[in-house]
Amino acid sequence: MAGGIEPGQELAFEFGPFQLFPSRRLLRSGGERVRLGARAIELLIALVERAGEVLSREELEARVWPQVVVEETSLRVHMSALRRALRDGVDGARYITNVPGRGYGFVAPVRRMPAAEAMDPSAVSQQPTVASPLGQLPTRLSSIVGREAAIDTLVEQLDQRRLITVVGPGGIGKTTVALAAAERFVAMHPEHAVCFVDLSRINDAAHVPSSLAAAFGLADFPDDWIGTLAQLLGARPALLLLDSCEHVVDAVATAVAALLEHAPGLRLLATSREPVGVKPEWLFRLATLEVPPHAPAAGQALAFSAIRLFVERAGTRVEGFELSDNDAPLAAELCRRLDGLPLAIEIAAARLEQFGLRGLVEEVEAGFLHLKRGRRTGATRHEALSAMLDWSYQLLTPTEQAILRRISVFRSPFSLRSAIRVAGDEHVSASDVVNGLAGLRAKSLLNRVVFDEVVKHQLLEQTRAYALEKQRESDDEDAVRRRHALLVSDLLIEAQASWPTMAKRRWVTMHGSLVLAIRTALGWAFSPSGDPLIGASLIARCWPMARYLYLEDYEISIRRAIEALEQLDEPPLSLLVQLYLGVAAHMQERMGAGPATRAAYNHATDMALGSPSATHQIEAEIGQIQDALGGNDGPRALAAAGRMKALALAQHDEVAAVVADRLAAQALHFQGDHAQARRLALTVRNHAVQRAPLASLAGIVDHRVSMDILLARALWLTGLPEQAAAAARASLQEAEADSSLAVCQSLALAVCPIALWRGENDEALLHARELLSHAQKFSSGQWLYLARGYVDTAQARRLAGAEPATQPRRLDPVGSHPFGIDQLITLDAGLWHEDSLVRTRQGRAGWCAAEILRQQALRLWTTGPAQEADRLLRESLEIAEAQGALAWTLRTTTSLARLWHAQGRHEEAATSLMAARARFTEGADTADLRAADALLDELKALRQQAPR
Repeated sequence: MAGGIEPGQELAFEFGPFQLFPSRRLLRSGGERVRLGARAIELLIALVERAGEVLSREELEARVWPQVVVEETSLRVHMSALRRALRDGVDGARYITNVPGRGYGFVAPVRRMPAAEAMDPSAVSQQPTVASPLGQLPTRLSSIVGREAAIDTLVEQLDQRRLITVVGPGGIGKTTVALAAAERFVAMHPEHAVCFVDLSRINDAAHVPSSLAAAFGLADFPDDWIGTLAQLLGARPALLLLDSCEHVVDAVATAVAALLEHAPGLRLLATSREPVGVKPEWLFRLATLEVPPHAPAAGQALAFSAIRLFVERAGTRVEGFELSDNDAPLAAELCRRLDGLPLAIEIAAARLEQFGLRGLVEEVEAGFLHLKRGRRTGATRHEALSAMLDWSYQLLTPTEQAILRRISVFRSPFSLRSAIRVAGDEHVSASDVVNGLAGLRAKSLLNRVVFDEVVKHQLLEQTRAYALEKQRESDDEDAVRRRHALLVSDLLIEAQASWPTMAKRRWVTMHGSLVLAIRTALGWAFSPSGDPLIGASLIARCWPMARYLYLEDYEISIRRAIEALEQLDEPPLSLLVQLYLGVAAHMQERMGAGPATRAAYNHATDMALGSPSATHQIEAEIGQIQDALGGNDGPRALAAAGRMKALALAQHDEVAAVVADRLAAQALHFQGDHAQARRLALTVRNHAVQRAPLASLAGIVDHRVSMDILLARALWLTGLPEQAAAAARASLQEAEADSSLAVCQSLALAVCPIALWRGENDEALLHARELLSHAQKFSSGQWLYLARGYVDTAQARRLAGAEPATQPRRLDPVGSHPFGIDQLITLDAGLWHEDSLVRTRQGRAGWCAAEILRQQALRLWTTGPAQEADRLLRESLEIAEAQGALAWTLRTTTSLARLWHAQGRHEEAATSLMAARARFTEGADTADLRAADALLDELKALRQQAPR
């Protein structure tokens, strides 16, 4: 050994062409710094210090990853990086050996010496010097996914700016992107020296200057380190990358300002969760990875960077993993729940083999997957999401911590006003909340989003989950939850007030997220520490918003609310009326009309009659009308509509009066008075009031849509099939601009039945499948029943050669109701139901009574005497003529002509059918007119063959 080594003297190790300086974490070769990551250099020091020995995997992990559980692959990955840097195995050089079952050893000869002796003569001068090696950046151990545009932008800006800070929350990949940008920039500008400083390892802000000086290779740390460094750098171009500045940001700001002033050739690239705050700083906010907004197929999903990252990382864990079409929606949901955060996605991918894809989604959704194990190659705070968030949380002021905890109650974007209502109290003022939100935003813990030009705030889901746990441990949990529930109640009132005038799509954008808030508020209100009265008030205001916004578990919540109210000594009558009306309407929506639904409406009506509120009485009448219409009982619906109109006029309530007319038009149609129904429908359609209040049971679908549906049906029934089809298309167009529920109604009540009535089976099948998709979204029994019936009818016609089926078939009765049963019979004789004939005889199937009787006549004709069939057909014809239902007139006349034709009454049959056919001015290509024309041709041929 050359020269003695004094106690405390800095050591160096020499092997092959390399010199290792442990205290400086520096490896050189030929005077040039060798690029190594922090973990790799730690491994090398551990091996070289004990050269000739075999160090077990456990010993190496304890040295390099103290007090951390390490994945098996981590050691292998870093050992491979170290061997590549040493060129181990190239040209016969051997440095590190792997002893199977035991560990690793350093086998090259090692020389120990004082560090000063190991320095190159040019490096040992009277002045501290700047390290000359270029490209001294940590080694990246994995590929970068989805950050190409961000890296391009940073490289471009580094050409123009001297200070750039990459800002974003923990786990978003700031370091990865900054390193990649620095690598590319230096490759494009090799004249630049480059230094990397990992500030996360510094616990004391006072150590920032010495760390920066050491990064530039200053052998000693002079008092005037800025001046010394400026003298050494001069105008020489250099790039300094400062990683993780947030916890020492003030000290970094001071140092950066001085460096920019005294080193004109220096550029700085920083990563931080908040701005450094030094002019001329340029902020680059790193966005999360792109996540599909829907459930895509595999090919579509891979267009999104979050999915690509998950698939790539999962492929390193599960051999042969490929994203299938079945897996793609689950992967999309997982990445959405992880906010598109790269670190969270990588950690989840590492658990794929343990949980499976569906299990991962369930674990994250339930909050059980805390994502504790991640990459072991970064700082401690990067080793788990919870540790990262702990790091950020500890940097907040106590007021900021309280605000972050409290706003975790918001599951969707929230306004400043809402934040003040929930996070503010006697200790936290409104200005505290304003300043606190700004601080959280600056520290990348809070995002700003814009909805219809309205600025709102939103927590990333993983940040919210962390803060929520902190809030549950606090002593103000119930107070915050109560303030939130009262806020939601007020927001519901505002949403209802804006409903009649605001465009539907904008209304959904502005208020659609209330669904999540309602669920959260109800969860607290009906909890042991909650307030059931607040919960009852909330749930009463939810109908029909619950149906419009797909609020799940509505019925469970509403029954809990009723139970809670009825336990009070004096339950508020107005709330109970609203709740019972909501129960009845919900039952009809899910189960259809029937004894149970009618009993619920009757109970609500009895309660409303005992209430002084005319509004409740009007709503009760609306419920009675809807129940009657669902039961295909036009007369009862019309009577209730008359009572409702009288109440509305007495209250000078124009909106309620228009709603009454709308329902009356529907009742007239179902009663069979199609001409009057059309006139009233046109009046309602063209009225200035186009939408009932959201609080109304009739408030979901705009009048224009519902009246276009009615007009389409009336046009077809009165013998105008082309105009009917046009009106049906118009109703669908209006519905698509209105809501998914409106689309359901248009398809179910106009588009599908009119297409089938016209004989357009392929078009009907296409729309019926669309209806089925919408109905499943709503879990609506009545729409599902009709959708399945339409699909079944269209497919049966294909098999029967476009002729209506005659063999009886039965659909699943779930969701069936009288109107739906009668509707399907008019389309398909194979779906005959005896109850329809009973209702017809009771006067409760007016609009289709003629068709029900015709179908019964055809059934009797095949099994009994023709006289009874003839009598029923004449009765059917009489009803159709009285209603002006020319469509039923043609069908019945055609059937009667066939009967007479079979009896040899050809002339009588032809005369009758020609008269009915002549009344049609359009629709020659529709099924009923084609059938009539074919029969007329047959009868005409017989007449020509008859002897003169």
